[in-house]
Amino acid sequence: MIFMVVPLLALLLLLPASDGRGQHQDPPVSSPGDRSSLQFPPYYEEAGRGRHWYQPIPPPPEEETPDAPPDVPPLPVPAPLMPREILKRQGEAWQDALARAVLHPSPEHYLEYLRLTSAIQEQAQRFALGFKHMIWQTPEFDYTLTAPVRAEAIAANNQRALVQETEDLAALADRYGLVFFLRSDCPSCQRFAPILKTFAGTHGFSVLPVSLDGPGVPEFPNPKPNALLAQKLEVDVVPTVFLVDPVRNRLLPVSYGFTDASTLAKKILWAAQNLQNDKNDVAVVAAREGNARTILEEPTKPAFLNR
Repeated sequence: MIFMVVPLLALLLLLPASDGRGQHQDPPVSSPGDRSSLQFPPYYEEAGRGRHWYQPIPPPPEEETPDAPPDVPPLPVPAPLMPREILKRQGEAWQDALARAVLHPSPEHYLEYLRLTSAIQEQAQRFALGFKHMIWQTPEFDYTLTAPVRAEAIAANNQRALVQETEDLAALADRYGLVFFLRSDCPSCQRFAPILKTFAGTHGFSVLPVSLDGPGVPEFPNPKPNALLAQKLEVDVVPTVFLVDPVRNRLLPVSYGFTDASTLAKKILWAAQNLQNDKNDVAVVAAREGNARTILEEPTKPAFLNR
């Protein structure tokens, strides 16, 4: 029994003494790394858990996201400019740059004007090049096909036009005739008579010469004197040529004064077209009888010349 009391006394001596005021020793501080001891009590304090004391740390609570701001209506988007408005603004900017360079000369203003001028010229050059290429691809819009500018093409076009003109005049000569008013003492009549004679012989026209003073000219030595007809047609200038259509009893002036053969051909074609379309709103005299050949080739005076 004594042997058991001695060890017990020794153990009591080793325990820390109390100050008698009920103070107790602070619990030991756990190390920073021991997180489980701070969040969960030791397993021996929960008799029901037993030795299965481990529990995973729950994730932190999710932070609440702030509510999205209310929808704001978008700003109005300006409508795109029309092409004319773009070109107008380009022109205004160029004019403003020119005005600044003129009124306030400075290197900066010169460079601004040159920059805008170069940009506008480049834009125009791109348009011109693309426009030309498009004309090449669409021959119906190629003006040079009908009105060539090259010498060789002009010559070929003139030759083709001359052939067509000759054919048209030959067809007109079968229906129409020419009335030639002249004076024997008129220098222009004397110079024009050979041209008319050659022209009529080339294309097959019949010519009825009418002299205002009686005598004729070498190419037409036997004209028909009819001053009254000239007065009714108001022929005050010689030489004068009328186109006559005896089938429809119509006459239309072709040319007044001296005219070369090429111009005379074009005027006859124009007058014949007007007669066919009834556009002759100039002085016209009706022939009452006969046709183109009998009126112009009849040895006696045609009836309509006696009016």
